[in-house]
Amino acid sequence: MSPDLKRFYKGVITLTILMAILMAIVFGFFLQNCFHPAFPFILLFFCGFSMFTFFRMEKASHKEFAKFVQVRMVITTLRLFVYIVIAILYIAFIKKGIPCFVILLGLFYLVYTSFEVYTLTYRRKN
Repeated sequence: MSPDLKRFYKGVITLTILMAILMAIVFGFFLQNCFHPAFPFILLFFCGFSMFTFFRMEKASHKEFAKFVQVRMVITTLRLFVYIVIAILYIAFIKKGIPCFVILLGLFYLVYTSFEVYTLTYRRKN
């Protein structure tokens, strides 16, 4: 395992723990009526899916730049598709707290994607 991959895995796990603590505070004290038991599992899914997609991009980054860009575009499209499917399935079957779920899904997407882009950018500079 490369040092970049280890650093990302450690960072994304730390980020996930911090997000879980923040979720516990927000849903425990402020938005009790918005919480759904699926939310922690969605957080874990984002963590695992981010690890998987970063692994694929890190592997492609050792090849030529055009190949890396191609892999990055495919992974971004795949990621958006998977998250849209998750949103559609949640809305179709669970139907509880849809606005909270959509906002949470969007926030998770922004946080994890921003962290991944930051990590890739930082790695590219060094």
